[in-house]
Amino acid sequence: MHKILSIVILILFIASTSQVIAQKKSVKKDWEIEAVPYLWYAGLDGTLTKYDGTAYPFEASFSDVFKNLDFAFMFEVSAKYKKLCFSTDFNYIKLSRENQPAPVGYPYLTTDLQHTETDYEFTAGYTTELKKLELKFMGGAKIVSVSTKLDAYNNSTLFKSGTIEETIVDPIITADAKYGISKGFYGAIHLGYGGFGVNSERIIDSKIMFQKYFSQMFSVRLGYRYLYTKIKKDTYATDISKGGFVMGFGFNF
Repeated sequence: MHKILSIVILILFIASTSQVIAQKKSVKKDWEIEAVPYLWYAGLDGTLTKYDGTAYPFEASFSDVFKNLDFAFMFEVSAKYKKLCFSTDFNYIKLSRENQPAPVGYPYLTTDLQHTETDYEFTAGYTTELKKLELKFMGGAKIVSVSTKLDAYNNSTLFKSGTIEETIVDPIITADAKYGISKGFYGAIHLGYGGFGVNSERIIDSKIMFQKYFSQMFSVRLGYRYLYTKIKKDTYATDISKGGFVMGFGFNF
């Protein structure tokens, strides 16, 4: 936890120095760019089903995920050129868990799990403004690369091992609404839907966010995100829900 606090303090220090620079950038430009590193305090639950029909249900709170976390990086960049808008969201997470009970029906086994997931989303579209309300409608692609290795042991002897490696590309459409509540303070809603049976059967991504600008160059976001993904491939199927609070730091250029 002290590592997270150190990162937050460093970002706030950088942000405070940006206020001086921001005073020199009051002229509105055609291009507007915002970079947002963020933390997603997400728990998850769902089912992973292998090609042989073996189902591995799982459920983990954020504290469980954090305890087994090896590395994570989350970053969002949005850009606007006049009425055109662009967005990309990048997530990387690596988890490992050892000596855990096997699925129901295998009481004599323990399992070791290594899971790496990389998630990219690229969208582009059109934006319009109605007084205090800004609307964005975009479409694009979501690319998910997953690598999962599961080893089952019987009294420390390897009983069975399996690896799943897949890269999945799906179309996605999104809608965003951002409303000016007061000076420098905004509320926003994001809705995304994708898959359409191309690779994923269904992707639902929703966010409710509040954003406070402390200068023209720096803001803080707080909110909640829910992501549901249902995938069925030849080698495996997943049905996963992730949900939790989000904290991000926006840097505007």
